[in-house]
Amino acid sequence: MALQDPSTYTAADLANPALDDATLRHIAQYRPDLRGYVLQHPACSPALAQMIHASAAPQQAPTAPAVPSVPQAPAGFNLGQAASTAGAQPFAGPAQQYGQQQPQQYGQAPQYGQAPQQFAQPQALQHPQAVAWAQWFQQNTGRQPGPGDYQNAVAAGQLPHHVLMGMPAAVAHKPGFPAQLGALGRLLILIPIGAVIAIIGSFLPVISMGSYSFNYWAEGADGPIILVCGLIAIAVAVLAIVKPAKWSYIVAGVVAILSQILLFISTIAGISTSVEYQIALGPAVYVVLLGAIVVTVGAVVALVSARKL
Repeated sequence: MALQDPSTYTAADLANPALDDATLRHIAQYRPDLRGYVLQHPACSPALAQMIHASAAPQQAPTAPAVPSVPQAPAGFNLGQAASTAGAQPFAGPAQQYGQQQPQQYGQAPQYGQAPQQFAQPQALQHPQAVAWAQWFQQNTGRQPGPGDYQNAVAAGQLPHHVLMGMPAAVAHKPGFPAQLGALGRLLILIPIGAVIAIIGSFLPVISMGSYSFNYWAEGADGPIILVCGLIAIAVAVLAIVKPAKWSYIVAGVVAILSQILLFISTIAGISTSVEYQIALGPAVYVVLLGAIVVTVGAVVALVSARKL
């Protein structure tokens, strides 16, 4: 007996108690969306019910049959769809004719999964200079260079900085200290360190004679000037660390040097006065002078480093 085209069946047709097991099996095979009604039919045999349950009940999870999209996905993509498709194999063949619309909704998903592959081989590493260096490195070490090796080569001046541009951000850029500056660029930290030393020194005694002593915060002294100059030096150094660029390093170096001129004038004048009047100076003058020297060294380093950015 010829069976009716399964695409013509509806849920109302399955309310007919005269349908036999063979017809129900035919409907279940080609109409996954009606398998729930097949299970409720009185003529549904235990064997047919077991086959429907074994197919992972597609009517309860319409998105499961994703057979058309799986071949388009990269290896390992969406294991959940692959597993559910494998479980529905008893009806996998003919059912594809009726389940193509929903899987097509997910056909573009691999486009997102492929995004990380763009960083697998940075274009900068294909530069002839980078390729030649990689060959030299392999000949001398017996292994392929890694991201850290390229970073060290750039820091040593063996490769241009753009070689790091295509690498992950954690390798290509360390916050505050660009890789091409090497250890010299990290000496920029001397600016805030020296400023803090000078500020601390302003609270120490400038002159201590018996029970009488005063510091830079006495009335008319240079304590406020030392504090302001120190804060300015710290601010420009933080700017260069947070936004490392040629202009920020130049600004940090120039402003830091200018801010310390007043400290040099104040401390040198204090030392000259003590020598002239034979007055014993306290530690404040020397500590502030030390801080100004440290800031100046860091500022000079910043200006030298700016040439490499």
